[in-house]
Amino acid sequence: MLNDFLDENLNKARKIIKKYNITLENWFEDLDKISKIDSSYNLNVLIEELLDKLGFIEVKDKIKIEYRQEGFSGFAAELSPNDIRIVVEPIESLDGLRTLFHELGHAILYSLNREEGLFRILLASIDEAMAVAFEYIAPVILFDSYNIEKIYELMILEYTRCAISALLEFDLWQDLNKAEELYVRHYNKLGLEVNDSGIWTYDSFRSIDPVYIHNYVVGAKLAEKLIDYLSQKYSKDYNAWGKWLYQNVYIDGSKTRLKDKIKFTS
Repeated sequence: MLNDFLDENLNKARKIIKKYNITLENWFEDLDKISKIDSSYNLNVLIEELLDKLGFIEVKDKIKIEYRQEGFSGFAAELSPNDIRIVVEPIESLDGLRTLFHELGHAILYSLNREEGLFRILLASIDEAMAVAFEYIAPVILFDSYNIEKIYELMILEYTRCAISALLEFDLWQDLNKAEELYVRHYNKLGLEVNDSGIWTYDSFRSIDPVYIHNYVVGAKLAEKLIDYLSQKYSKDYNAWGKWLYQNVYIDGSKTRLKDKIKFTS
């Protein structure tokens, strides 16, 4: 699946990297330059509009969002079924907004999960895959075509790199003595110059193990099929999108496996 994702997206990622002159050493700073957000973005209004269109009215009362400069991009946690917290950095770019959509995807999963006991505990495969899928869904509902194109460029870069990072880690498990060689081999796929092979030791993508990061790529693959399915079935009736997601994905937590929740993708 990881290699299939690269087959579909690697050339796209290379073109985007060249278009914006993105470097490996300044990856995240360069992503922020792709599209800055101006003061016309009212985040509270944006989130309320998104939840209203999906029909997720009850979610608004359960989620609290704080914007803090804490040295990490974002985090979501369920303190109780009616108290779900999101913390993200102040939003200054579309990439920051993408992170907010991701954490909001987690929070919606927690908020609309009706299960109790073990099945309320979400498997990472569901939790992360659906959070990533929500990154793709939110712009379709909220943005014009220009900003959809921009944020989708960011997601192509993000999840192409996730796929590469996962493949690197799987190879590294097999041969721990070739970390630098493997890092250069895998990241050269992006057409980027790896000036310091020792960068592998502090690459932030390595803070996520390959099994977990694999779920991000699953979400990116799923998102395209999910949006296509919902668009064909319900067009722009986003309230119907929300009902379908609630009934087929959110309501029963981990009781149903992800692949059974989304049988239409097979």
